[in-house]
Amino acid sequence: MESRTSLCLNRVMDRLRRIDVWHYAFPIAMFLLLIQPILPTLSTGLWGPADPFINADFNGGWWLWWASSEFWSGTDWTQQVAYPTGAVSLARVIPNPTDMFLLGMTGPPTALKWNLAQLFHVLCTLAAGVALARAAGASRWASATAMCLVAGSPVMLHEVAGGRPSNLIVWPGLLSLVFLVKNKPRASGLMAALQAVLYLWHGVALILIGWVLVRDWSVAKKAILWGGAAIFPYLVWLFWGNAGMPSQAPPDGYTALPLAGIFGMDGVPERFRLHALLFPLAFLAIKADRRWLYAGLLGVFVAVGPWPTWDLGSSFGASPLAWLYWLVEPMERMHHPVRVTLIGLPVLAVALALGLDALPKGRFLALALVCWVGLKPGDMQRATTYDQEPVVPFATAKVPGDGPVVDLLGMHHRTALSYQTIHRRSIAEPLLFRRGNEPVHRNLTALVDGEVVPSDTWLILRQMGFEYVLVFDRQPSGRGEAVRIQVEAALGRPERPGVYSLLGLAVVPD
Repeated sequence: MESRTSLCLNRVMDRLRRIDVWHYAFPIAMFLLLIQPILPTLSTGLWGPADPFINADFNGGWWLWWASSEFWSGTDWTQQVAYPTGAVSLARVIPNPTDMFLLGMTGPPTALKWNLAQLFHVLCTLAAGVALARAAGASRWASATAMCLVAGSPVMLHEVAGGRPSNLIVWPGLLSLVFLVKNKPRASGLMAALQAVLYLWHGVALILIGWVLVRDWSVAKKAILWGGAAIFPYLVWLFWGNAGMPSQAPPDGYTALPLAGIFGMDGVPERFRLHALLFPLAFLAIKADRRWLYAGLLGVFVAVGPWPTWDLGSSFGASPLAWLYWLVEPMERMHHPVRVTLIGLPVLAVALALGLDALPKGRFLALALVCWVGLKPGDMQRATTYDQEPVVPFATAKVPGDGPVVDLLGMHHRTALSYQTIHRRSIAEPLLFRRGNEPVHRNLTALVDGEVVPSDTWLILRQMGFEYVLVFDRQPSGRGEAVRIQVEAALGRPERPGVYSLLGLAVVPD
């Protein structure tokens, strides 16, 4: 008689055979093969930028995960930045906190949890892409092949190692399109709402792509009603938090997909490159269902941004998207249209899958494509490795007491946020990249910029309740030395390396 374990195992295997999951597993296995250089660092490395703790995107995500874990324990750290006033509305500075807020329920971030979260979203995206291709009518082998080109695109490989896990979450949008194609408006609308909550501009791109794919407008109307009802509370929170804040173009221009990157050319960084064959071969859909080609092209059009370039150099001029930015003022806040690439890639792959099915010898081309991806992987950034858990810079520099501090050089790239997870003190530095407009905050910013500040700056800081000034230079520019000289002239020698006390200054009673 077979054991109960054997019976259960046989039932599971029988269920898997009936589900026929190989076409889902194949692109996932391809992606794991391509990232095998960093897989050994799953628990001892950070899949992020080369130096993660001086990267703004990474620091913001790491801090928010940590702050969320503290929130579930009863501590609201959003009010312990920009001391003494507290943070502005989170909607203004981190409008898509949902994923980190939920991850906070697992406790503070670790290297293993950070890496697993990113890997989970990528694998879900590949599986959702296969589901979308199947819903569009593509065969199993064509769906699997097309998603292998998504898995092998340098932009996907980079995003796993790029420090921006929220940008990876596009699988809800892809599932929304699956349900739209299958005439399931309720599920489609709810998944679209989830996508927009996780990243608003992915939600906007999803609406545009869905508009191209719609065949039954009665289904689309129901999906819009369900999605609108689901997202309404989030939109109220978002617009309430941004009320009175004018839209403005980013100071360094829009981060967009260069045209050379669409063709996978080496002249641009990997985070701006598709697989070289994905875009041109998507045009095979002309022989099948052109709607998917048009939908994919629309996603690429948005990713190219309002001022197209060939290789991140000078712009050719304004695209039609620039006029949309001008007509719809909030659109100017989509400072990084390149991020729409991640939701446009799988849609282009669906077009490719349908085109492969339409070719008489498409299976031979599919085999060649899979071999090309596997034998010629895209560039990949290596992880930053640690002996145990990640070490925040200057974590060993203990700060006495428990009062507020000024992390003078920590505003650049939000580095003060990551250090706050260690010293657990209120800080003057905000969530935004710039301090407030109060005179003392302007003086602090001027000091970091190399200017001489009024002598009463330090007394004002003490009267505001600050206890210490921290001077830890994380940047290779070496600007910290000039700042340190001026701080030391005003406050004397540090109480500990990099830690200058304000407690000796006389405070005038109110």
